[in-house]
Amino acid sequence: MYRFISSIALAGLTSAVASGQPTSLTYQGQLKQAGAPLSDLVDMRFTLYDSESAKKPIAGPIAFDGLTFAPVEVVSGLFTVELDFGSDAFQQGGEWLQVAVRAPHDPTDTGAYTLLTPWQHLTAAPFALSVPGLATTETGVEVEGDIHTPGEVIASAFSSNSPLIFKVNPSNTECARFKDTNCYLGLGTIDPQARLHIGGTPGVDGIRFPDGSLQTSAAGIGGGDGFWSPSGANIFNNNGGNVGIGTSSVVSRLTVGGAGVFNDPSAAAITLHNTTAGRRWEWHALDNGWLQLADFTAGVTRMLFDLNGNVSIGSAGAQVVLPGGANPTNDGTVFNYSGDGRNYLRGTTVLADTGGNVGIGTPNPGFKLSVESSGYGLVHSSGPIQVGTYTGFGGGWLGTRSDHPLYFFTGDSLQQLTLSTAGRLGIGHTDPVRRLHVRGDSIFAARFESEFATATVTEFTNAASNNTWEYAVTGSAPPFGLGAGDMYLYRQGNGVPGLSISRDNFTAKLGCADFFMGHPSRRGAPGRALVDFGDHLVINFGTDWGYTFVHGRLKVGVLEIFGADVAERFATKEDKVEPGTVMEIDPDNAGELRTAREAYSTRVAGVVSGAGDIPTGTILGNLPGSEEAPPIALSGRVWVQCDAATSSIAPGDLLTTSATPGHAMKAADRERSHGAVLGKAMSSLAQGERGLVLVLVNLQ
Repeated sequence: MYRFISSIALAGLTSAVASGQPTSLTYQGQLKQAGAPLSDLVDMRFTLYDSESAKKPIAGPIAFDGLTFAPVEVVSGLFTVELDFGSDAFQQGGEWLQVAVRAPHDPTDTGAYTLLTPWQHLTAAPFALSVPGLATTETGVEVEGDIHTPGEVIASAFSSNSPLIFKVNPSNTECARFKDTNCYLGLGTIDPQARLHIGGTPGVDGIRFPDGSLQTSAAGIGGGDGFWSPSGANIFNNNGGNVGIGTSSVVSRLTVGGAGVFNDPSAAAITLHNTTAGRRWEWHALDNGWLQLADFTAGVTRMLFDLNGNVSIGSAGAQVVLPGGANPTNDGTVFNYSGDGRNYLRGTTVLADTGGNVGIGTPNPGFKLSVESSGYGLVHSSGPIQVGTYTGFGGGWLGTRSDHPLYFFTGDSLQQLTLSTAGRLGIGHTDPVRRLHVRGDSIFAARFESEFATATVTEFTNAASNNTWEYAVTGSAPPFGLGAGDMYLYRQGNGVPGLSISRDNFTAKLGCADFFMGHPSRRGAPGRALVDFGDHLVINFGTDWGYTFVHGRLKVGVLEIFGADVAERFATKEDKVEPGTVMEIDPDNAGELRTAREAYSTRVAGVVSGAGDIPTGTILGNLPGSEEAPPIALSGRVWVQCDAATSSIAPGDLLTTSATPGHAMKAADRERSHGAVLGKAMSSLAQGERGLVLVLVNLQ
């Protein structure tokens, strides 16, 4: 779909024939495709008709198709073409112009053109044989009033090497002059010597800027020779004053001002650039008041001076070398240069050798930093908090010197391991309440691993009773006749484990004839005993011992469950679904669910259990591999995320899925509700609100 807006420069075609003027016209237009300006080479065809109904063609078509004329270049929707239908076309009533387009230009394209609408109605205007305000005299052209033209106004001298002079009448004052072919422009001078030559009185005439300042000389503010003078290839300040760069508060021979940050072109910087070496250095006065020496080429800071007089030398290989003889000193105590390439600070207290090693308290550092001291060596403090290293009492020590916990971290993160002042170690916990307190951010909080063939053993010892228990997973050569990968609990000194669990069939074996919870003497007392008599596991919740668990079946009188729903675990491709989310059958993954995402979905399957204050009741489908799958309530009471945007929800209302992902709504359309009902509302939700509604799940 093409759309265009056009304008035509068509002047006095009837008069043009009589006066012998050209018969061409300029056609300008704006071409859009699908509402957007077109930019491309296009084929265009122009035909002149006697009427808008295209009954009689007068002239044309004129084709810009690469064969007759070059294709038309359209830039941002705009184009211009020259059309010449001949001198007779407009004498025969050719007043309507038809425009056709074929885009983009393709030399092999023989397809049809698209006719543009509306057609262009052409009307002629007589040539301006005389122009009001212009009078031709023997001396030239005189102008009265303003001249307005949509195109160019060209003025030139009659002959070459003649100046073009602009004057203001009636005073006949010359204002400007263009001189000869060099195009020298003079303002206030009749003999311009440059592209722009401003004459007048020094200190009075010149260029005035928008801020009101007057510049009368390029040599300097104030006119005359200015403040700068040449000295061979150099320049110097000749007024005896100070120089400021980027600041008007000039306080020294050279003052550099500005916001100072590293690598900022507007920084308060002094640049030293050796083009032969290709190296650039900069001094910066930083915004925090520090002084910085930056290696701009390398993009690093080499030296920093802070407000307290401290100096930081911050790069590998950066050195401070004192000039002088064999043993020059600064005050005899601060800096000593030994003459053999080694530097001392305050005698031999601190030494830097030629290999880049630094020694504190030792003249022979063997490492990048060597500290020779008994007791505390390095102490890092901030206010009352102190952390340091210590040697003595038969070992090396690392910790806090002050009464504060010791934290360990990696990757510039928060504390990941904490040693409290009470001697408690927290892993993932900043306030451990036991000797070892582990808190993980996933289902796994800790792992004990070894490659020992017998077993991976964790020991628990009580010194008071002198008993040690082992909690272990067997290896490739398991003890006690167990299989590889079995788990066991063993009291050291016994012949067999007290409890073992098989890896293959998940069976548990007790190392005793009977397993008691409570005491066997309490047999018959309600709520006390759990006894294994061979093939039967007897659970006593009353005085009747008739119920037994045999071969995988459990029979009870009354089974009480704290939760209020029956749920089953279903796999889903979604990372995490919140309790209360309405789920539907995933049509793309067999046996899996996804968040419901449309109104009246017949694939509705249930709700993620556990929202609000109602815990999950019975969970089905707890098969291996489904531990992380969300429990989906299929029946019972659950809190459900609901959207009452279109209708309020009241107790007893049937609920179905809504267009809001994971939300239910009132099933107001009975026809669409068949097979899409989630359950009945047991609480209310006002219209326009979103929130949890208690629902009795009953899929229909």
